[in-house]
Amino acid sequence: MPNESIFGRLSAAIIAGDKDKLLVAIEDALREGVTLTDIIDRGLSSGMKEVGERFVHLIYSMATLCLELWEEAGPRWVAVALSCLCVK
Repeated sequence: MPNESIFGRLSAAIIAGDKDKLLVAIEDALREGVTLTDIIDRGLSSGMKEVGERFVHLIYSMATLCLELWEEAGPRWVAVALSCLCVK
């Protein structure tokens, strides 16, 4: 059974937006024998839920998220993300 702290590290890396720490945590989890399903369900999704909560409560702003997306993925993906938000 995997150490529970690995799931906390996965979640914390998502919340912090730290790609490098996230990749290390994923590699460590895989090395410990954690399944991809558990990595997503028990680690990443809790971090994504927290980011969503912070966004709802305006702790994270749309501008911050767009800037991070721009830096990581480029302008095309910011446009895609914004167009998805504007669909009614």
